[in-house]
Amino acid sequence: MAVDHRGLNAFLNVARLGSVGAAATALSLTQPAVSRTLRKLEQQLGVQLFLRRSTGMELTAFGQSLLPHAALLETGLHRALEEIDLLRGASKGMARVGILPSLVPDILPTVLNNVRMKLPGIQLHVVEAPNHQLTRALLRGEIDFAIAAVPPEFTEESIRVTPLLSDEICIVARAAHPIMRKKSPTQKELREYDWALQERGGLIWRYFQALFASANLEPPVVTLTANSVQTLKSVILSSDLITMLPRISIRNEEKNKSLRPVPLRAARWRRQIAVLRRSNGSMLPAVNLVLTEFRKTLIETSGPDRAALR
Repeated sequence: MAVDHRGLNAFLNVARLGSVGAAATALSLTQPAVSRTLRKLEQQLGVQLFLRRSTGMELTAFGQSLLPHAALLETGLHRALEEIDLLRGASKGMARVGILPSLVPDILPTVLNNVRMKLPGIQLHVVEAPNHQLTRALLRGEIDFAIAAVPPEFTEESIRVTPLLSDEICIVARAAHPIMRKKSPTQKELREYDWALQERGGLIWRYFQALFASANLEPPVVTLTANSVQTLKSVILSSDLITMLPRISIRNEEKNKSLRPVPLRAARWRRQIAVLRRSNGSMLPAVNLVLTEFRKTLIETSGPDRAALR
């Protein structure tokens, strides 16, 4: 069955933007033109892709099934055009990278400088997000690879995992925090303070809940949630809030003695940092160069904590 790529393009825009009108604006077309293209696609497939609601367009089960495949086809076409531009000398290449927020401050600037020196003119697109969002972006073809934390139960067959290093997760507070006066604080004492954490759904939230559950305590109040590690560090530095962060993300603050891990042995965990790639397909030379620089910088930055490969 031959499917017109214009139909898939209209389908993707309506699915992402939620309405025919918004898709028409994005595609510089009229609404009737987008509607006709969608109807033609539905006729070709023999199924209904959307339910027309007063609030917008809602994907049917058929539409939800088509969405990831259409996104991959779109990404594949863009990659092919980029490779053609690269071969004819019109481009130095583009790399789309997903990375955890905790790794951005210390890792990304070094990688960017090294990549620009080795391949001037390269374009780098960075997606900063938690693990589950990076995995989805990789499966949809929106990024070429991800630097992410991999839980032991990770079993996605379409993603290849290459371990890089082991990183420590610890409770963090400002060096002058009252809790630091205690040689061995307890979970009960930690519960007396409000907390700031990264957004719900990740490993850190699981560790946070398990820490207090192990002492038969309800977790303390989480006053602030933020996706930005820099935001969390700024708040912790200027208040008595407590947080949990990867130790690699407070490396500089530990050196200047502004932030410290709280000395509670039961409150330190390990996480595996790895490169995630799609199992099928190859990477362009520019992407391979960026990946090499990320691997090298991560291992160098981790210092004595490094544990995986060179």
